[in-house]
Amino acid sequence: MTLAGDHRKSEQALRESEERYRTLFNCMTEGFAVHELITDEDGNARDYRFIDLNPAFERLTGLKRADVIGRPVSEVIPDLEKDWIETYGKVVQTGKPVHFEQRAKALGRWYEVFAYRSGPAQFATMFTDITVRIQAGREAEAALEEVRRDKQRLEAIMDALPVGLALVDEEGGNIQSNRAFEQVWGEERPLPRDVSDYPRYRAWWVDTGQPVQPDEWASARAVKNGETIVGQFIQIQRFDGTRAFVLNSATPIRDAAGRVTGSAVVIMDVTERINAEEKLEEAKRLLDALMEYVPEGITIADAPDGRIRMVSRYGQELLGGRHDQMTVPNVAARWKVYESDGITPMLPDQLPLSRAIAKGETVRQEVVQVNSEGKRLHLACNAAPIRNKNGEVVGAVVAWRDVTDRKRAEEALRNSERLYRAIGESIDYGVWVCAPDGRNIYASKSFLDLVGMTQKQCSDFGWGDVLHPGDTERTIDAWKQCVRVGGTWDIEHRFRGVDGTYHPILARGVPVRDESGQIICWAGINLDISRLKKTEEELKELNETLEQRVTERTALAEGRARQLRMLGAELTKAAQRERQRLAQVLHDDLQQTLVGAKFNLGVIERRISDDQIRSAIGRVNRLLDQALSTSRTLTAELNPPVLQVGNLSEVLEWLAGWAKEKYGLTVELRLNQGVDVGAQEIRVFIFQAVKELLLNVVKHAKADRATIEIQQSPPDQIAVIVSDQGAGFDSSLSGAIPNDSSVGAGFGLFRITERLEYLGGLMEVASSPGQGTRVTLIAPCHLANGALDLGGSLVAAPAPIGEPVREGPLTGAEPAGQVIRVLLADDHPLLRDGLDRLLRTQEGIEVVGQAADGLEAVRLAVELRPDVVVMDVSMPFLDGVEATRRIVQQVPGVRVVGLSMHTKEEIAAKMEAAGAVCYLTKTVPYEVLLSAIRESKPPAS
Repeated sequence: MTLAGDHRKSEQALRESEERYRTLFNCMTEGFAVHELITDEDGNARDYRFIDLNPAFERLTGLKRADVIGRPVSEVIPDLEKDWIETYGKVVQTGKPVHFEQRAKALGRWYEVFAYRSGPAQFATMFTDITVRIQAGREAEAALEEVRRDKQRLEAIMDALPVGLALVDEEGGNIQSNRAFEQVWGEERPLPRDVSDYPRYRAWWVDTGQPVQPDEWASARAVKNGETIVGQFIQIQRFDGTRAFVLNSATPIRDAAGRVTGSAVVIMDVTERINAEEKLEEAKRLLDALMEYVPEGITIADAPDGRIRMVSRYGQELLGGRHDQMTVPNVAARWKVYESDGITPMLPDQLPLSRAIAKGETVRQEVVQVNSEGKRLHLACNAAPIRNKNGEVVGAVVAWRDVTDRKRAEEALRNSERLYRAIGESIDYGVWVCAPDGRNIYASKSFLDLVGMTQKQCSDFGWGDVLHPGDTERTIDAWKQCVRVGGTWDIEHRFRGVDGTYHPILARGVPVRDESGQIICWAGINLDISRLKKTEEELKELNETLEQRVTERTALAEGRARQLRMLGAELTKAAQRERQRLAQVLHDDLQQTLVGAKFNLGVIERRISDDQIRSAIGRVNRLLDQALSTSRTLTAELNPPVLQVGNLSEVLEWLAGWAKEKYGLTVELRLNQGVDVGAQEIRVFIFQAVKELLLNVVKHAKADRATIEIQQSPPDQIAVIVSDQGAGFDSSLSGAIPNDSSVGAGFGLFRITERLEYLGGLMEVASSPGQGTRVTLIAPCHLANGALDLGGSLVAAPAPIGEPVREGPLTGAEPAGQVIRVLLADDHPLLRDGLDRLLRTQEGIEVVGQAADGLEAVRLAVELRPDVVVMDVSMPFLDGVEATRRIVQQVPGVRVVGLSMHTKEEIAAKMEAAGAVCYLTKTVPYEVLLSAIRESKPPAS
């Protein structure tokens, strides 16, 4: 009984347990199923069948219990993925449970599955449908990806924006900013956490200059007050220390409920625009100032209608009226315009401004325009188009200058040229002008008539064809050398006349230079020296017939020397006589004629009642007044009265006033009223020389002050010192002394030196760069009996007619058989021939050759091998110092005797340093020279 009872209790308990299990099995929300694994012959899982399943399984899979129990899954779900069978096979075979998520494509659902082995060849699965969760996750991932893409787009947009853009949170703290924003503030700016960090950002209000407070920033007002702020104009200080002008704006960002969650800030750097506006304003001010004050007419017009926008004040005053809003044709109609001839009317479309507008031309043209007073104005016009950035003509500008006075001056210059041309023609064989390349561009009619050629033939170097055959090569070579080195021209040669006779001519000329020192032409004269040559021939013939040749030749040489020295005085007198003649012509003829014309005009004016004719007579009267004023000024400059009646001090006082009036040069005078010169020629020369030196102060020294001082040195000489504190130059360098003339009528420092030497004086120049210049003119006070009293000169004066001439050598002769061979080097033919004749009278001395310049002296010395060379210091092409140096080097044993008009010790020192055995001045007695030659002979070998 007991066992049976126990059995029934066990069965009852089992039934209750099964009921509880079944109740749990059926009430589970998760799907649950028991399966049997089906394997192949090798034991590999190939299928499984359903053994049991709960209602949740049916609900979650859509499969009915009655349709699947006992059936394999390959029949129930034919398209089920093989992964399911393989996974469950591993669970049964290994006994290890698995937990995984996988999609059942055949059912169209996602499941979270837990599988474990429930018995031999069996496994149980518990699962839930996670399709909704998976889809939600995927949607969330897609949404997140879209957010990421939106963020990337926003960042790209922010970086592409040309203005600074930043996003801040509700406290004003930085969230994000673009590159432009960073560039506005600087790459190393501190990121603000909230508005309390804003004081680190420094800025000022442009209109007041007051600092921007933290709560005044647009971003602060946007997040605190919900304001939208547009265009705060402020100046910021970047974090690199530089400043910039910016426009700062901000707007609040709100959430769906309208609550402010942050702000978008835009900042634009307008520094370049502000600078451009300032420059534009400055350019406008400059243009306004230009149009207001520039002393030139300027007109600006629009295209294509030609309406005038601006006219300078000078242009309005010159034409006598305003041009505002007028067109170019209107202006041409109001103020008549003619071609440069003043006769042919100019059509409106021919005006320079019209051509610049219509054709885009740049026009340079002279026109004649009548102003509102009826006065004809010669205008030099320069017109050009104004183009936009595309090259289109949007307007034009013309600048025009009144050149009426220049036209009058050019006419006066042409008249002056005719006058000076006539003066040139009055000289035998006249004047000549050559271009910088040496080509003749003007020869006087008298010279052309002499040689029988045209100006064109002369310009084509035809003058070389009429030179004497013996002079052709020498002259042309010398002229080429002169053009090459820019030297002075001084040569004697013979030209064949139309009658077949050769005429001796002395040609002299100098280079004319512009302000920069460039040669613009050569100008010179041709002097007829036929009578001088005839005299030379007569003297030569006479010398050949006289027995006492030594005395006569000595006298002739001395006379030639005196003639050369008197040439300076004679040239000065001739120039002064010509100035006096011209001044007299201007005063006695031209001025009287002009005054007579004024008188006759006055008579006519009183008889005429027509206002236009009376106005024209008034203009003619004014022109006559100008001509009279010009004539008086020219008369005073050509021949100041003070030269005729004043002493030297008064002459220099006049020069000081002239320099002040004409050039603004202030001259301080330090005069000795007791010192004067007795010879008019000396006074005139000093006047011209000092005038030239004052012009040099203005032109070369660029000084506005100078000093003139007179000293007695010694009692029979006078020293005039002209000094300045201008630019100066290195007077120790060869060729440093300017050798050009400041004006066409001057004769330059080189000619002053020559003239002084002819007159028995000298010039000393002391100068250094930046220290000014001091020029001392030393001249004799008197000329004795029309000739300079030179004491004992190198060449004796001509003996009086009828007096006997002594014969024989003047100094001890050389021993027999010892002849001294001498080469003479001097650029003055008369002095050279005189020395030749003198030395040929001396026993033991033989003149083996003559050289007219330094280069020829070197060549002859090498060729002839003389014992002694008598060398002039100042010679063309190569000076005596350099010629001496070369001869001593190339001809061993030769002795050089230096000879010059200069008495300066430094000249002697230079000659001796170059190798000369001694240095003599040309004013020493000839016995001294002969003695020097004999003592200079090299010792016999």
